[in-house]
Amino acid sequence: MKKLKGLDCILLVDDDEVSNYLNTILIEKTGIDVQIEITLNGLMALEYLTCSGRYKDKPGYPRPGL
Repeated sequence: MKKLKGLDCILLVDDDEVSNYLNTILIEKTGIDVQIEITLNGLMALEYLTCSGRYKDKPGYPRPGL
């Protein structure tokens, strides 16, 4: 797998779990070494990005590059 500079994490934000699954498969098929995080709505995404809510007690979440 290849590593792209500045792209350690991709954050998917979609309430459709099938779309998240298919997008994950497509990203994995590119061969890029990247962590994929999934949130199901905008509020979850904001909590992820600000390390608050359900993500505040879990340090170490990578900042998404995309």
